Amino acid sequence: MKNNLFTIIIFLFFSHVLLADEFDIKAKNIKIDKNSKVTIFENNVEVRDKFNNLFKADYVLYNKEYNFLELKGNIFSEDINGSIFKSSKASYDNNKKIFKSFGKSEFKTLEGYNIETSDIIIDNKNTVVSSNSKTVIQDNDGNKIYLENFEYFKQKNIFKSIGSIKIVDKLKNSYNFSQIYIDEKKKEIIGSDAKLYINNNDFKLNDNNKPRIFANTINVKDGQSTFTKSNFTMCNYRENDKCPPWELKANLMTHDKIKKTIY
Repeated sequence: MKNNLFTIIIFLFFSHVLLADEFDIKAKNIKIDKNSKVTIFENNVEVRDKFNNLFKADYVLYNKEYNFLELKGNIFSEDINGSIFKSSKASYDNNKKIFKSFGKSEFKTLEGYNIETSDIIIDNKNTVVSSNSKTVIQDNDGNKIYLENFEYFKQKNIFKSIGSIKIVDKLKNSYNFSQIYIDEKKKEIIGSDAKLYINNNDFKLNDNNKPRIFANTINVKDGQSTFTKSNFTMCNYRENDKCPPWELKANLMTHDKIKKTIY
């Protein structure tokens, strides 16, 4: 008993580090329960896995039997690629290499895209980040993207989402989709079942005009939106969603936000 007690005291006062299988864990306070194979770390906890991914939290419980971490309070995580994650409650299954957050969470990609969502799942084996909760993404061009869910493929730098999708750009133009792909590297957005509502008085003859484009697909890149099988009109909305009095149809149509033209 004396030897065990002495070992724990030396560990707490001089090391503050526990090497737990594939984890290197540091904390100011460490409590060990040998019977339950559980170790509790509190105050300025830092965890590094064998891939050198970093986790910080106020509280971490490590279950040696299941190779599992529970994290609480001011959670900050940074992977080896520089992506940053924040939450207040999370878990990490080291056998499956899956990190889960519970409740509100923030995620920032290496390319600078900011994601606000809830209940994130980070699959480190397949390098995929996902959530089935409502999500807001802000890109580097000032677009705000509202999603019902998303998957982010880290190696390809691509977001994917299906459902009710809305984008509001910095000019307050509004886009609706049923499916979307966002390529961070190319700064390109591709969507299907597209509806663009143009917020620009240059397209209006009077206040009753509601310029809009409906299309099968859209490609947004470098200040231009390209539509396939599209309809354009400036007419006001009609009761019971009736067709407008006039519209232009084209297999290919382009909206240039910089030049403020449609052709």
